[in-house]
Amino acid sequence: MCNAQKFTRHRQMISINKVYTGYDDNREAQLRYDWNSLLCDDDEMKVSRYSRQYFPDASDYVKYLQDFAKRFELNIKYQTRAISVKRDSNQGI
Repeated sequence: MCNAQKFTRHRQMISINKVYTGYDDNREAQLRYDWNSLLCDDDEMKVSRYSRQYFPDASDYVKYLQDFAKRFELNIKYQTRAISVKRDSNQGI
C-alpha cells in the first residue's frame, strides 16, 4: 500500500476547504482561505473543484495532485530519495 492510500489516518484532510469565502471577484482574497490548492494561475486547479466538503476526503486530494501533475506536465520522480539539490546555472530565476 502506498503512502497516499495509507495516510491520513482517518482518510480526511485536517486543513479546511473554504469553498465559499465571500470574495467571488477577488482572487487574492480567495487564495488566503484556500489552504489545500497548489499555487498556479489556472483557476480550474483548485481543491474546491474536487470536493465541496469542509474537510475533504484524502482520496479527493490524491486525485487533485495527480491531475495537477498531469495538467502542468510535471516531471515528478516517485519512490525516489533526494540526496542533494542544486540550482542549474542555465535556468536562472
